[in-house]
Amino acid sequence: MSNSSFIFSELRLTGEGINNASIQFNSGLNIITGPTNTGKSYIFQCINYMLGSTERPKNITQAKRYKHIFLEIQDYQNQYYTLKSDLVGGNFQLYNCKIDKITPDIQSRFLDRKHSSLNQDNISAFLLSLNNIQEKQIRLNAQGKKRNLSYRDVKRFLMVNEERIITQQSPIVSHFTNRTEELNTLKFLITGKDDSQIEMLLTANEITHRKGKIELLSELIRDSENTYQDKTSLDEINISLKSLKETSDSISEKFTKLKNEYLEIENVHSDKLFYIQELQGSFSILDELLKRSHILEQQYRIDTERLKATIEASVLLGNNSTQISKCPLCENEVKHECNEQEILEIIKSCEAEIIKIEKLQKELNQSSKLIREEIEEIEIKILKAELEIEKIKSNLNNGIGKEIQDIIEILREISDRRSYLLGLKDNTEKVLNYKNQKSLIEQSIPKKKDKIDFEKFTTSTATSLCKNIKNVLNQINYHCKSVEYSEFTEDFVFDGEERGLSGKGYRAITFAAFILGLQEHIKSKDYGMGVPVLDSPFVTYRKPKAGDEAISVDLAMDFYRYAAKSVSTQFIIIENEEPPLDIENEVNHIIFTGVVGSGRYGFIPDNLSSMKNS
Repeated sequence: MSNSSFIFSELRLTGEGINNASIQFNSGLNIITGPTNTGKSYIFQCINYMLGSTERPKNITQAKRYKHIFLEIQDYQNQYYTLKSDLVGGNFQLYNCKIDKITPDIQSRFLDRKHSSLNQDNISAFLLSLNNIQEKQIRLNAQGKKRNLSYRDVKRFLMVNEERIITQQSPIVSHFTNRTEELNTLKFLITGKDDSQIEMLLTANEITHRKGKIELLSELIRDSENTYQDKTSLDEINISLKSLKETSDSISEKFTKLKNEYLEIENVHSDKLFYIQELQGSFSILDELLKRSHILEQQYRIDTERLKATIEASVLLGNNSTQISKCPLCENEVKHECNEQEILEIIKSCEAEIIKIEKLQKELNQSSKLIREEIEEIEIKILKAELEIEKIKSNLNNGIGKEIQDIIEILREISDRRSYLLGLKDNTEKVLNYKNQKSLIEQSIPKKKDKIDFEKFTTSTATSLCKNIKNVLNQINYHCKSVEYSEFTEDFVFDGEERGLSGKGYRAITFAAFILGLQEHIKSKDYGMGVPVLDSPFVTYRKPKAGDEAISVDLAMDFYRYAAKSVSTQFIIIENEEPPLDIENEVNHIIFTGVVGSGRYGFIPDNLSSMKNS
């Protein structure tokens, strides 16, 4: 097999409650023979449909119960694929396996039947990729308009039905409206060079449109150049930006260090404040204690004076022997007889209480003294801490703090300068971009209205293909001294005679030689085309009454023989009559008998009625 192509393995129709209709292919030459109405042309229609045609196979009675169609193909790396489609239209399902390996849970992907350059999930893109001719372009007209190559373009040189193979018209061009793209497709297949590199000619409207773009760009260039009066070059701007970055990085590094130092000093400041708060808290507590000590001392003094007064009154009462006496304090008469013993007890009790109070007072005085000493010590500590805080504040505000403020100002200036340079750079690049666009558009407008001569499909282009066609014809004993391509008729000329002027038998055999010759031409290329399928190339074979329209039996048999030994990939011929017996072992010969119970009736299983309109 070619190193970039594929072959068919099996074509199968399936439906509910009926036997599958299946035909298997081998590499090399495949020949399907049998009488009329055995499904040969239906096979052609099915293959054509599975290669992306929108034309469904004919709705023949015997195939109406079939719902799905499968085409199993094998690429040059022996990877199998199966394409599945409904017989009534719709898109494809692609399986990466043989038909018999498909199960309900096996994965597949959908391929659109219609080719699209925007979506690669279509049958055309898949088949093109198998042939290594994906993403190619062909020219459509004299202005250089292009489109992506589709497999439909290639299939024209592979699938030839029984009506087209005997055509008197060009085998290359189907209609004058398609001539440019069809000729360029063949040019690509022969040379391997597509039209992707050509430039499309501009219309008058497009030229006017582009000139309008030039005016707009000129205005944008003027406006942008007026935005900045600075004419510094882009290289100088980039150097300045690099220098600013280096300076900024260096200063930022210093800023980071100073900031860390600032934070450390600030932490010390916070610690000192907290320390003062703790001292002040202790001071408040001690001060409160001192105040309470003073109150207590006053209370002790009052209590002592009260006790002394009591003693003094008791003494006076005790020394007064009269029944009626006066109070020593208020001078009122005391009309009560005092018990001397009781008075002595009171005096003794007061004296004991005074001694006790004096002891407590002494202890209180000692405690107050200690509190005052501690308060004085705390005041000294607070004063010292406040002096240290002032020193730290001075450093934070006027020392390291000032350094940080200076660096922040420098960084701000660098940032402003950088912003300015970036704006200038953006504007400069914008101006350069506008100028480049303007230059490209100016260059795209032709100076003259000369017509560009695109590379065309010419007699010279077809020379190598013609040699291959001549070789095929000579090998099948259609002796021909010369084969040339006519640019006038867009057809081949054999020994000076146009192909279209020959009888239909010779038109068919030379068409077949063209298809086979093209296959041999691309055999050495790194790309392929696919599988040629010819329907009835020997249309008048073995019809003696056809006269000049017929070709000899030997010519048809020799075509079979040559194709059998020369085809290295796959070639399919559909015919009414059988090939020579001497190549039976070299080809895959599928015989339809057309007789129920005798061999294989036809493509559709013989448990169905005979096929019509095949």
